[in-house]
Amino acid sequence: MTKEQEELLKSANDALTNQMVSKAKELYNLLLVSTNGKSFVANYNLGLIVEAEYNYKKALEYFHTCENIITDYSKVSFLSASIN
Repeated sequence: MTKEQEELLKSANDALTNQMVSKAKELYNLLLVSTNGKSFVANYNLGLIVEAEYNYKKALEYFHTCENIITDYSKVSFLSASIN
């Protein structure tokens, strides 16, 4: 994660903590753009936000993306361990 991405994540988390939901969504979406959609935390938190807004279909999309990120990471970790 780059320094800029870390700052975006911190700002988004701070906005969410301070109940600035629209700002948090904006920042998490910027983080997704900068990570090509591969930020687990941004996807997960956006899933929670849209679920609270009763947008269950969109929430499931974010949560499925999280599942794919974990699966991809697990495959890479397993392969790395097998090589060593």
